[in-house]
Amino acid sequence: TDLWHAALGKLIDDDQVAPMLRGYATRRLHEQAAIDHERTAAALSRALSPSVPAPEAGGWLEGFLTDAAQILLHDRALFGIVDGWLQELNAESFTNLLPAIRRAVAGFDAMERRRLLDQVKHGAPVAGHAADSAADARAEAAFQAALPLLNTILGLDQHDG
Repeated sequence: TDLWHAALGKLIDDDQVAPMLRGYATRRLHEQAAIDHERTAAALSRALSPSVPAPEAGGWLEGFLTDAAQILLHDRALFGIVDGWLQELNAESFTNLLPAIRRAVAGFDAMERRRLLDQVKHGAPVAGHAADSAADARAEAAFQAALPLLNTILGLDQHDG
C-alpha cells in the first residue's frame, strides 16, 4: 500500500501527467487518508485556479469527482473542500468551469445527484465556518437564486422536487 500511495503521490505533483489522472490520484489518496484535508484543498485550489486553462482544470475536476458521489455524501471534510472552493470562485471562473462540473457529475446517478443537492440545500457544515444568522440568510437567498442552475448542472428536472 505504501508503494501505491507513493506512486499516486508522484502523479499528483507531476504537471506532465494528464490532469484527469492527477485529479483522480488526489481524490484516491485523500479517501485513503494518505494525504490530509489541507493538502487535498491545496491541490484542488492549485489545479482549479483561474490561471489554469479551463480544459485542464476541467479534466482535473472530472478525475477528482469521477465515481465520487458516495464519497462526497459521506466525507463531510471532502464535501467541505469542494463546496468551499466552489463558493470562492468568481463568476467568470465558475462560468468557464460549468461544462467540466457538468461532465464531472454526469456519472452520478439521479439519486446521488438529488442527495448532493439536498446536502447543499440544507447547509452541510463546512469545517472552520461558524454559524451566523445573517450569513445563513444571505446563503439561503443565494442558494435559492442558484437553484435553477444547480438543477441544470446536476441534470435534475424542476418538477422532480
